[in-house]
Amino acid sequence: MNTSSSIGTTNIIDKRLMLKIPEDIIRENILPYTYNTQQKELIMDISSYHDDYDYVESYYLFNYNDTILFFDLSMYNSFIKKTPMNRAVNNVLYDDNTNSLFLFRLLTNKERKQFINIYVRDFDWEY
Repeated sequence: MNTSSSIGTTNIIDKRLMLKIPEDIIRENILPYTYNTQQKELIMDISSYHDDYDYVESYYLFNYNDTILFFDLSMYNSFIKKTPMNRAVNNVLYDDNTNSLFLFRLLTNKERKQFINIYVRDFDWEY
Protein backbone atom coordinates (compact mmCIF):
# COMPACT_ATOMS: atom_id res chain seq x y z
CA MET A 1 0.00 0.00 0.00
CA ASN A 2 2.53 2.56 -1.11
CA THR A 3 1.06 6.04 -1.22
CA SER A 4 4.17 7.66 -2.68
CA SER A 5 3.30 6.72 -6.27
CA SER A 6 -0.15 8.29 -6.00
CA ILE A 7 1.37 11.38 -4.39
CA GLY A 8 3.91 11.68 -7.22
CA THR A 9 1.15 11.40 -9.82
CA THR A 10 -0.84 14.08 -8.03
CA ASN A 11 2.16 16.43 -8.08
CA ILE A 12 2.60 15.95 -11.84
CA ILE A 13 -1.10 16.64 -12.45
CA ASP A 14 -0.96 19.71 -10.19
CA LYS A 15 2.03 21.08 -12.11
CA ARG A 16 0.34 20.53 -15.46
CA LEU A 17 -2.80 22.30 -14.27
CA MET A 18 -0.82 25.22 -12.87
CA LEU A 19 0.90 25.68 -16.24
CA LYS A 20 -2.49 26.12 -17.91
CA ILE A 21 -3.68 28.82 -15.52
CA PRO A 22 -2.88 32.39 -16.63
CA GLU A 23 -0.14 34.08 -14.57
CA ASP A 24 -2.37 36.98 -13.50
CA ILE A 25 -4.93 34.55 -12.05
CA ILE A 26 -2.19 32.77 -10.10
CA ARG A 27 -0.65 36.05 -8.90
CA GLU A 28 -3.90 37.78 -7.93
CA ASN A 29 -6.18 34.92 -6.85
CA ILE A 30 -4.11 31.92 -5.80
CA LEU A 31 -0.85 33.20 -4.34
CA PRO A 32 -2.45 35.47 -1.73
CA TYR A 33 -4.01 32.37 -0.12
CA THR A 34 -0.66 30.62 0.06
CA TYR A 35 0.64 33.34 2.38
CA ASN A 36 -2.29 33.17 4.81
CA THR A 37 -1.62 31.62 8.19
CA GLN A 38 -3.26 28.23 8.46
CA GLN A 39 -5.20 27.00 11.47
CA LYS A 40 -3.15 25.05 13.99
CA GLU A 41 -5.51 22.06 13.72
CA LEU A 42 -5.12 21.90 9.94
CA ILE A 43 -1.34 22.00 10.14
CA MET A 44 -1.36 19.24 12.75
CA ASP A 45 -3.76 17.18 10.63
CA ILE A 46 -1.61 17.48 7.52
CA SER A 47 1.63 16.72 9.33
CA SER A 48 0.29 13.64 11.11
CA TYR A 49 -1.76 12.12 8.28
CA HIS A 50 1.02 10.26 6.47
CA ASP A 51 2.66 9.05 9.67
CA ASP A 52 -0.67 7.75 10.92
CA TYR A 53 -1.47 5.96 7.67
CA ASP A 54 2.01 4.47 7.38
CA TYR A 55 1.74 3.18 10.95
CA VAL A 56 -1.69 1.61 10.37
CA GLU A 57 -0.71 0.25 6.97
CA SER A 58 2.46 -1.38 8.33
CA TYR A 59 0.57 -2.95 11.19
CA TYR A 60 -2.15 -4.39 8.97
CA LEU A 61 0.23 -5.62 6.28
CA PHE A 62 2.35 -7.40 8.87
CA ASN A 63 -0.51 -8.87 10.91
CA TYR A 64 -3.46 -9.02 8.51
CA ASN A 65 -4.09 -7.73 4.96
CA ASP A 66 -5.71 -4.92 2.94
CA THR A 67 -9.15 -6.49 3.12
CA ILE A 68 -9.20 -6.58 6.91
CA LEU A 69 -7.94 -3.00 7.08
CA PHE A 70 -10.73 -1.95 4.74
CA PHE A 71 -13.32 -3.84 6.80
CA ASP A 72 -12.07 -2.31 10.08
CA LEU A 73 -12.05 1.19 8.60
CA SER A 74 -15.55 0.62 7.21
CA MET A 75 -16.80 -0.51 10.61
CA TYR A 76 -15.13 2.39 12.36
CA ASN A 77 -16.42 4.95 9.84
CA SER A 78 -19.94 3.60 10.09
CA PHE A 79 -19.77 3.86 13.88
CA ILE A 80 -18.15 7.31 14.06
CA LYS A 81 -19.96 8.94 11.15
CA LYS A 82 -23.24 7.15 11.90
CA THR A 83 -23.31 5.90 8.31
CA PRO A 84 -24.54 2.38 7.65
CA MET A 85 -21.61 0.17 6.72
CA ASN A 86 -23.21 -1.00 3.46
CA ARG A 87 -23.45 2.64 2.28
CA ALA A 88 -19.82 3.29 3.23
CA VAL A 89 -18.70 0.17 1.37
CA ASN A 90 -20.91 0.83 -1.69
CA ASN A 91 -19.53 4.35 -2.10
CA VAL A 92 -16.02 3.03 -2.67
CA LEU A 93 -15.25 1.56 -6.07
CA TYR A 94 -11.63 0.39 -6.19
CA ASP A 95 -9.46 -2.31 -4.65
CA ASP A 96 -9.16 -2.73 -0.88
CA ASN A 97 -5.93 -0.72 -0.73
CA THR A 98 -7.49 2.28 -2.48
CA ASN A 99 -10.69 1.88 -0.47
CA SER A 100 -8.78 1.86 2.80
CA LEU A 101 -6.91 4.98 1.85
CA PHE A 102 -10.17 6.65 0.86
CA LEU A 103 -11.84 5.74 4.16
CA PHE A 104 -8.78 6.80 6.14
CA ARG A 105 -8.89 10.21 4.45
CA LEU A 106 -12.45 10.70 5.70
CA LEU A 107 -11.25 10.66 9.28
CA THR A 108 -10.26 13.75 11.22
CA ASN A 109 -6.96 13.82 13.08
CA LYS A 110 -8.74 12.94 16.33
CA GLU A 111 -10.67 10.10 14.68
CA ARG A 112 -7.46 8.68 13.17
CA LYS A 113 -5.81 8.62 16.59
CA GLN A 114 -8.88 6.97 18.06
CA PHE A 115 -8.90 4.34 15.30
CA ILE A 116 -5.23 3.59 16.01
CA ASN A 117 -5.89 3.32 19.73
CA ILE A 118 -8.86 0.99 19.25
CA TYR A 119 -7.82 -1.20 16.30
CA VAL A 120 -4.03 -1.21 16.49
CA ARG A 121 -2.80 -0.53 20.00
CA ASP A 122 -5.57 -2.39 21.84
CA PHE A 123 -4.84 -5.54 19.85
CA ASP A 124 -1.07 -5.19 19.87
CA TRP A 125 -0.41 -7.15 23.07
CA GLU A 126 3.29 -7.57 22.48
CA TYR A 127 4.06 -3.91 23.21
